[in-house]
Amino acid sequence: MTKDLKDYLGYHIGDIITLSDIQTQEEYKKTEVDFIVTEVRTYKESSGFFIYTGYIASYKPDPEHNHQIMLMIRNIGDSFDLRVFFLNSEGNSVDFESLFSPDKDDLIDRFNATLHFDDSEDLEVTWDRQNTSFFGIETTSTKIGGIDQKNIEEYFTNDETRGNPYCFIEWTGDKAEGFLEIWYGCEIRYEDVELLHPNKL
Repeated sequence: MTKDLKDYLGYHIGDIITLSDIQTQEEYKKTEVDFIVTEVRTYKESSGFFIYTGYIASYKPDPEHNHQIMLMIRNIGDSFDLRVFFLNSEGNSVDFESLFSPDKDDLIDRFNATLHFDDSEDLEVTWDRQNTSFFGIETTSTKIGGIDQKNIEEYFTNDETRGNPYCFIEWTGDKAEGFLEIWYGCEIRYEDVELLHPNKL
């Protein structure tokens, strides 16, 4: 069945994301995995060129383990795609000093990072920026409320990442007193995602 953008929008906290992509199947050893939405974000470019919708969701089969993902619907012009990210790291800007340009208030075009996996050796990865920086993106979040201004950056790599060649960085504030979230992930097919309102089942 053909999927439209509207099939992925309008979901809220408590709704369910079911993923059945190969990477999720391999990680969780199941044919499909349910995640519960805990936060909804939107990122809107001022001219309307793109609107990203991010569903932060958690998988909790065991209270001792909490795996968090973000399903992102990237609506660019007349097209859209889907990506699934996991939160790799977050913290104050000063903790990520090496990511910032030494002569301007911006992130660098290329950076190196080490990806850690519980069941394999670490991977050394070089990330390259995909486009120019997007500053002052109008952002909403159900966690914070209201409208905020954030900067977002997108990177890509051809290095081995165990299927996660995309990097998305949300950057609040400036490089002196800001806050960063660094997400790694992959693009997935429309048919590998199902969103449900549990109260309508």
